[in-house]
This record gives sequence, C-alpha cells and structure tokens, in this order.
Amino acid sequence: MRRSQQKSTSLLLLLLVWPLTVWGAITAEVDKTRLGPGETVELRIRLEGDRTAQPDLSPLETHFDILSRSQSAQTRIINWKRESFREWTLVLAPKRTGIVVIPPIQAGQSSTQPISLQVAAGDAGGSGPSAPVYLEAVVEPKRAHVQSQLLLSVRVVHRYELEGNLTEPEVPGAVVEKLGDQRTYSEVRNGIRYRITERRYAIFPQRSGDLEIPPLVLTGTLHPQPQRFGFNPFGPSQGGKTIRLRSEPVRIAVLPRPNDWPAAATWLPARAVSMAARWTPENQQGRTGEPLVLQITTEAEGLAATQIPAPRIDWPAALQVYPDKAVQDSEIGANGLTGTRVDRYTVIPSQGGRYVIPEIRLPWWNTTTQRREISRVPAVQLQVEGMAAPVPESQAPDSVRPPGFAPSSQPAASATGGKALPWILCVLLGIGWAVTTWLLLRRNQPTRDGMVGPRREVPDERHWYALARACRENRAGEAYRAALGWLRELPEPAATALRRALNDASTDAALASAWRELENGLYGRGRSAAWDGLQFFQAISHARKRCLETDRQLTGEALPPLYPRKQAT
Repeated sequence: MRRSQQKSTSLLLLLLVWPLTVWGAITAEVDKTRLGPGETVELRIRLEGDRTAQPDLSPLETHFDILSRSQSAQTRIINWKRESFREWTLVLAPKRTGIVVIPPIQAGQSSTQPISLQVAAGDAGGSGPSAPVYLEAVVEPKRAHVQSQLLLSVRVVHRYELEGNLTEPEVPGAVVEKLGDQRTYSEVRNGIRYRITERRYAIFPQRSGDLEIPPLVLTGTLHPQPQRFGFNPFGPSQGGKTIRLRSEPVRIAVLPRPNDWPAAATWLPARAVSMAARWTPENQQGRTGEPLVLQITTEAEGLAATQIPAPRIDWPAALQVYPDKAVQDSEIGANGLTGTRVDRYTVIPSQGGRYVIPEIRLPWWNTTTQRREISRVPAVQLQVEGMAAPVPESQAPDSVRPPGFAPSSQPAASATGGKALPWILCVLLGIGWAVTTWLLLRRNQPTRDGMVGPRREVPDERHWYALARACRENRAGEAYRAALGWLRELPEPAATALRRALNDASTDAALASAWRELENGLYGRGRSAAWDGLQFFQAISHARKRCLETDRQLTGEALPPLYPRKQAT
C-alpha cells in the first residue's frame, strides 16, 4: 500500500514540474527601427520547443547583407515551468535607404511577423560631425583612351578607432593593378581631425565606351569611445558598433584610339616614353666571329612593363642576331606605374666590313598633350675587321655616313677607268705571283726545332658558329661538343695554348673558370641548368683573339725575308 502511495506522489510531482509550453512558436525582434547611413541592425529570432526546425533566412538576402550570425540554445525552469528555446542573432546591413521591411521568417509551421525599418537617406560619404566614418572613391582622369592608365584612390575617413575590411575593386572590361600597400595619415577637415587610410589602384580599360567602377564596401566595427588599452583581447566586436558602408559608383568615358593611328604600330598611350641604347664594346668595333652586344632600354610612364612592345630593328643580312629574353619590370610612383623593358641582342658578324644599324623608332600617344610622338634611337655604324663584306651605299643614311665615305663594293668612277684596266690586271698578277712565292718558301721553312714545318691550315669556322649558336641558346651539351671540335681544327701553337688555358687558371682565370662551370654543369654531381652561355662565349672569344695574335707574331718572326740579301763572300 505504501509503495503505491509513493508511486502516486512521484507521478504527481513530475506532472507539476513538466512544462506546459507551446511547441514550435517563433518570434523576431530588432534592437532598433531607425538607422543612420551605414548603420546595421541586430535581429534576434527565437524558436521555442521544437529542436529540429531551422529558420529559413533566405528572404533576408533580398534587401540585407548578413554580416554575422550566431546561435545559442537554452533550457530553464521558472516557477515550476520549464522553458526550452533556441535563439539566432544576426547583424544585418540594409542594401538601400528608405522603408526597408524585414520579411516573415518561417520555421516549420510557424513564421514571424514582418518588421519595418526606417533607413536614413543621407549620404554615407558626407563629412562633418554627423559622419564619424565615410568612404571616398576618386578617379583621375575622367576621360581616357583605351588601355591608358586611370588612377583610383579609395580613402576610409574616420574619427574613431575602426577595425574592418574593405573590398578590392573588380572592374569588368579592365585590368586592375594595386599600387603598393595602403598608407595611413591624419588630416583636418571642417575643423575635425580625421584619420585616413588610403589605397591606390591603376586601372587599364580594355575597350572603349562607358566604364563603371562598382561601389566598394567597408565592413567593420567602430569604437565611438577611445579604448583604454590599444589591444582588445576579446576581438573587434566587443564594445563596438558594426558598420557597413558603400562608396558611390564612378563612371569614366573611355575613348578609342585615334583614326589616324598607324595600323602596323602598337598602340601605346603613356605620359612619357624614352629609349636608350648601349653597345658592348662602346666603340661599336669588333672582329669577324666575335660577339657584340646591343642593349635597348625602353621606359614608359603610365604603362605596365607588359604593355611595352619589343623594338623593331632592320638588321643587315650579314649579321647573325640572337635576342635574349626581355627583362620587364614595373615601378610604383606618384603618377602610378612606370614600366621598363630591357631587350638584349648578341650580334655576331659573319663577314668583315662596315654595317649600318638604321634608326629605331617607337611611336606612342602622349596622354597629357593628346598628340602622337615618336621616341628614337639614332642609327649607328659597326666596324668589323676581317674578310671584307660590301655594304650598299643606299643602306647608310646621310646622318651616319662620314664625309668622303665610299663603300668598297662601289669604287669611285674615273674618266680614265677604261684605260687603266690592263695595268690593274698586271698588278693583280704580280701580287698573285708574290703570294705564291711566299707560300712556297713558308712551306719549306724550318721551325725553331730544326724540323720542316707542315702547311698551316685555316680552322673550320663552322664549329665556331655552332659554338656561338649553342652559347646563345644556353645549350651546354652542344656548346661543349662544338668547342672540342673547334679546338681540333685550330692551328698550332694556338691550339696547344688554348687547351692549356682551359685547365690552368694562372694562364687565363676567366676562361678556366668558365670551362670548369661548363663541365660541372654537364657532369658534376650538383649540376644546374642555370648555365650562362654568353659569359662562356665572351671568355673563349677573348682567349681566341689573344692566342691568334700571339701566333701571328711568332709566325711573323720565323718568316724569312721575301728578298734575302746575298751574303758577302
């Protein structure tokens, strides 16, 4: 009996404690209904009882940006009544001004009531005491040609401490380049000191017509009262006011390229363009088979380096030209980007003579004066020693042809030229006879060792040109094989001297070092593909020139006189 009474008492107490709640009820409330420019509203949604239902927040995205959201669950008993609910807290930023309605939020079979908000129609970018923070977006110039530079300056102006994020500009139909890091400075406006954070961008429109720069969005937390400590360990949301600002859209008129612009020329709109050339050696003189290097530097203010075209050069046919990969770099200055392009050419003459490199011209459009201009590199002459190569007179312009210059292929006309032809033939025959006699005597001339010297062979220049081509293209294997083949064809004693210099740093330190790098790059354990072929070719070219000059001096000392004096008897 007692047990039955205890069970009945326990059941009665349980029924008294069990809550009498309405399952699935949902409510919504906001912290304020009047918002100023850039202000946000906090929306709290409470769902009681039902632990499986979720509120549908998609209707909010039509007129609001959801900046943050959080969720919590609570269970409590008050006066023997149990309450169990879940709560969602959202920070909303209106997308427009005026009357903005928070639509009903549905969860299961229940929904909230709509809430009307009054969003002030004032300008979020206005200044003065009523605007503790605002955005500025300024573009210069307001009119520009296609592919020319526009400068966009975005400034966040605030009176109090501000923590937040600013979106990057995305402009359809244009290329956007950020100009360095953001900078922060102070400025007094309307008698109030503001702190300004500024970012700069270079925008290059790729098509003509109207160009619109969409609004940039600032989302952050503003602390109206100065914080006691410089660092807030609880995050930016503690004790601050969440804001969301939009800059005004900016529209620019983009003009097409002028109708009279040459069709074959690259369109190049810039503030200034300059070109400079440098030859190595500086006197533009060389020998057959030895490299000369031309470096052309093009600088364009108001353009990126990738927009600068390669120079157009009319090279003479007898010059073998090997262009290097262009070096491009863009620097940031007060006027935006300044692009620099460096083009390097290795020039190897295959014949001796005088060559003319015509003037190099680069047309460009001056965005300041709105006029077409031309940057120039003056024409130059290359003087190459070796087998003569005739240069047509029409190839040399008047600006670079020295007075009295007459190409070897076009001798000066003479009134008695026809009568002098037999005498010229006689002179040529005499010279041929003298050369033949000298060769026969040289062939039988004893060497310094008392032995009869063999006939000196002319080296095969095909190996030399193959070596030059392999060095130009940085092909170490081909350069190594071509160098060995060329050494085998060299006459003595130049061949022996060069072989000694390759392995003896005391003889030629530069050549020995270059040869060691070539062998290590091919057969060393830590070999690397970064082999400098031009440096190796320059080292072996200098050694070749020095050894051949020494060989000619030694050969000249051993030659007997063409007309030996008779010894006195």
